[in-house]
Amino acid sequence: ELGRTVDLDAITDQLNADTGGRAFDLFGAAKYKTETWSDGSETTYYNATTGAKVGSSHTYANSYDQSTDTSYNDASGEFLGSYWSKGANSRWNSETVETVTFDFDGDPGTADTQQTVRVSRTEETRSWTTPSGQSKTQSETREHYYSNDDNWNFLGGIDVRDGETTRWDSNWNELGRTVDLSAITDQLNADTGGRAFELFGAAKYKSDSWSDGQGMSGSETTYYDASTGTKLGSSQSNVNSYQMGGTTVTSTNKNYNGPNGEYLGDEWSDGTNSRWNMESVKTLSEEPAWLDLDGNGTAGETKSVTVLVQEGAGSRVGPNDQTETEAWTDYYTNDDNRTYLGGERTRNGETTRFDADRSELGRTVDLDAITDQLNA
Repeated sequence: ELGRTVDLDAITDQLNADTGGRAFDLFGAAKYKTETWSDGSETTYYNATTGAKVGSSHTYANSYDQSTDTSYNDASGEFLGSYWSKGANSRWNSETVETVTFDFDGDPGTADTQQTVRVSRTEETRSWTTPSGQSKTQSETREHYYSNDDNWNFLGGIDVRDGETTRWDSNWNELGRTVDLSAITDQLNADTGGRAFELFGAAKYKSDSWSDGQGMSGSETTYYDASTGTKLGSSQSNVNSYQMGGTTVTSTNKNYNGPNGEYLGDEWSDGTNSRWNMESVKTLSEEPAWLDLDGNGTAGETKSVTVLVQEGAGSRVGPNDQTETEAWTDYYTNDDNRTYLGGERTRNGETTRFDADRSELGRTVDLDAITDQLNA
């Protein structure tokens, strides 16, 4: 076959940008004609100037599940894309050859380059109702690049999910995540941000909440740099309400993670008792008086030293309704070995210090908290 043409004067229907949808994206302002039958149709598209066939589409309407599926092909019958929809759910897949600009070497320090590649695109929208009756909608697009040959080697890609963009290199290593800051209005502050503010500063954030309608609920929050949109971390919160001795107890547990899912901390409370932990790398301006953090043999130096710090605190009400408190700080080397360097514990006002061998160095107490005193 050397090609197909059509008498354009006999065709009045023509695609346009307003109503042409995917067909217009693929074939431009082509003229077309459609043949229909009981459960579908076939449409052929022609160049509006020359009459040459530029492609076709086949639509099938599934009366069983009320879905519609349309596939698109070029003039030679090669696959170009497909579109599926059912109610508020839809999915679009396409394969094209394009010249794109991307970080193909996976090095953020070098400029993006151009390559002619195979582009596989997916756009998907999903809607559902949670067990508690909440309506949810999620949108996602994926644009992946492959070598323009028979090998189809993966070269990198970009995924966008609910406004968050993730870039991948050719080995599926994550190159970073960013978000459109104009779509986010919520921002942490020192007054109400709590542990999240301590970890992420004045970050912008967005949350997705859920509930099972039976006393369990929760949310996932993602935090972004308020200037660049770069992902800083996330938190997952779970809330459980239950009856104990005729009283409703609400327990809340929250975990904090860095941009790559690494642990940063957690906190828990049940309205009466509470506990929190945090882990971070800190650069201190001086060593604690009893510790030699840099290993030079001298403790308590005024100097810059970078260490991994684990810290936390907790309080609980004892069996006699007395409140017991505890706080701790531990120091480790900032490397893969995480060697213990020392720390301290404070329990109900009494502080115990430990050296690098976890040997106790002594105990002290806050005298202002003690009123009882012996006398003759």
